[in-house]
Amino acid sequence: MQALSSLVILGGTLLIARLLILIFTGLLGRWARQTRTELDDRLLTALRGPLYALVWLGGIYLVLARLSVAFGLGSAALAYLGDGAFSLAVLLGGYLSLRVIAALLEGLTSASEKLPSDFLFALRKVVAVFVWTIFLTILLSHFGIDINALIATLGVSSLAIALAFQDTIANMIAGFLLMADRPFRVGDLVKLSSGETGRVLDIGIRRTKLLTPDYAVLIVPNLDLSKSRTVNYSYPEPRTRLRFLLTVPQEQAAELQALEHSLRGWLSQIAPVRSDPPPLIALSACREAQLDLRLDLWIDDYAQRESVSEQILRALKRRLDEQQLSFALKAQG
Repeated sequence: MQALSSLVILGGTLLIARLLILIFTGLLGRWARQTRTELDDRLLTALRGPLYALVWLGGIYLVLARLSVAFGLGSAALAYLGDGAFSLAVLLGGYLSLRVIAALLEGLTSASEKLPSDFLFALRKVVAVFVWTIFLTILLSHFGIDINALIATLGVSSLAIALAFQDTIANMIAGFLLMADRPFRVGDLVKLSSGETGRVLDIGIRRTKLLTPDYAVLIVPNLDLSKSRTVNYSYPEPRTRLRFLLTVPQEQAAELQALEHSLRGWLSQIAPVRSDPPPLIALSACREAQLDLRLDLWIDDYAQRESVSEQILRALKRRLDEQQLSFALKAQG
């Protein structure tokens, strides 16, 4: 009789497990495919395996409990079975929680496109430690282990570790904030408050690496970056402005005015110079003996600033020499 009831339980477990799969792949699966977001698809994938395992765990536990009674193994065997089943259920619960949290984080990341993969990876590690700590506490409490002393010991140890590694922890927290806020991305050209300029190679948990114009790697603690002002030349777009100051004598004002229109068109034809926005030539100062003009040009990449500036200075000098103008020309900023 016990054997027959055990077979019935196994059959019911198999039926429930198959029904669970049909619900997830059929009804819920079709509903998830019709929605615009991928979050529900990720959640269904995360839930299906652990729930299937929990159903089988419950069925096998009931079968073993009945067989232990049938063979007269006593209450001790039932207690061992119960403890083993509870332990497996706690482990499956922790695994299920982590899969659900990971699906939520990945879904939110793909939806917002603001959280980088490095931040997601680090956050999942922190969440995993937190979740397994909770489920381990539940498991130890079930077996009658006093966790109050353990928690107190861990608290004192955590305080000592935090004091000893406060700079490291501060840099790690700053790294999380940089990854979440994203003031710059890998590949961006940035200028630090200390004056160094470099292209971002890597944003790590503790440090950020920059490649300087001298092809040296500058390693900066994340805490320093989060506390200082940083200029990003690549975001939201990489274009940058070049400014030149042109000074001519007052007596050549008429020749210069006639030259301005053709000079704008000529500057737009220089390869690195953008036509949108167009070059700007404006009078910045009018003195008794001279006129000061400002020339503003836009190029696509800040990293080419010095080479393009020299190229334009040489081209402007040749152009003004052809017009036989007396002038002073220099790049500014």
